[in-house]
Amino acid sequence: ELSARCVFEGDQVPSSVKWSKGESDVVFDNVKKIQNTNTKQLDNSVKYFSNITLKEFAFADEGSYTCTFVFSDSNNVAASVSAVSAAVTNDECVFVDFKTETSKALTCTYTGANKVTGVTFTMPDKTTKAGELGTYAAGANAATPGTQTGSYTVTGITKFSLCT
Repeated sequence: ELSARCVFEGDQVPSSVKWSKGESDVVFDNVKKIQNTNTKQLDNSVKYFSNITLKEFAFADEGSYTCTFVFSDSNNVAASVSAVSAAVTNDECVFVDFKTETSKALTCTYTGANKVTGVTFTMPDKTTKAGELGTYAAGANAATPGTQTGSYTVTGITKFSLCT
């Protein structure tokens, strides 16, 4: 889910607010793509808010979103925000047979538009361990996410290292 807010403060209320991604206007359906706006009268000015919520934000939705406050005199005001999507897989429990294994390699795979700069693994006792990052493999084109793996090897596994 992506939520973003645009705020304008001035001496007049805009006639409308337009959200766009790149060169295309965002079309709101009030279910998966929601926009709401409101105005707050201050002592000497008006504060105007516009919020956007994309309920099912995905890799294809990444990019620059622009909020434009439109005025009847065409003296419009705009602001942009870059939105990035990332997903991590393998968020699961790993079972180890301490009778036959004294170490266990843990891995995860990231899918997204940019190279990851760090990876950590959370142990059963809630401590975190820094992992090793693999090479980022870019997607086939701008609409396809790239992938990168991370790994960490747990060593010294005994029946006493199990969590309770």
